[in-house]
Amino acid sequence: MNYCALHQNNRLLFAALSSIDVSNFNLRCERVVRRKNFKVTPNGCGTKEFPVDVSFIPGATNCCDQHDLCYSTCNVKKRKCDDQFLNCLRSSCRMNYKHQKETSMKKNCLRLSQVIYSTTLALGCVPFMDAQKSACRCVDNKRDEL
Repeated sequence: MNYCALHQNNRLLFAALSSIDVSNFNLRCERVVRRKNFKVTPNGCGTKEFPVDVSFIPGATNCCDQHDLCYSTCNVKKRKCDDQFLNCLRSSCRMNYKHQKETSMKKNCLRLSQVIYSTTLALGCVPFMDAQKSACRCVDNKRDEL
């Protein structure tokens, strides 16, 4: 069972962190396909309800947009998207703070990248499930649509 499925039962927390109803969301669909005419609209960093300022990590908005695209990819594992997100943030830190005199800035950037990643791991289930529900649909007989 994946992390989001384990935390799906805590509907009170999900309700507090977002405005979506997860009571009927079921992750047991065996065959998931992309919805026709679905277009991903990356929204930068954070969610509509909780935008996040990442100006302290140059290039982070691009990483966030790629993360949004990943979350909207059917059959993807949340952890894979989150790990790619961390790698992107770290790469941005390394690319933007190359010089020796910027060592402390690079260290701070890498630490902040880890904080953002950890927050995404802990609080990203609802946005992940919401993106999957918007982008994908279930086509097996065991389950209605996501």
